[in-house]
Amino acid sequence: MNSSPRGGRSCLSHAGLHIDREIAKKKFTFGELEEEEQSLERLQRWMVDLDRRQFTDVAETEAAAAREALNGSVAALNNYAGLVYDATRIASDPMPEVDNA
Repeated sequence: MNSSPRGGRSCLSHAGLHIDREIAKKKFTFGELEEEEQSLERLQRWMVDLDRRQFTDVAETEAAAAREALNGSVAALNNYAGLVYDATRIASDPMPEVDNA
């Protein structure tokens, strides 16, 4: 993955856009959720690597923006996970019994 803060922020933005596309397509599957979780884990590892590096003050500003974007990606993934679980629960709810009265 790109080791500069600016490149990482671009990846974070792309991750958020991908989740938005899946929501727009109403693609609420556990497979897709797992893919998104794996992408977020890669971005989180990238952020740990970024934090270990020593950047100048300007680059530190970029790193702070990347951290903020990562937090937005976490929120987007949590929202998507809720939608996946809701869609799965609705799809698997048993049919209500019919009253024989």
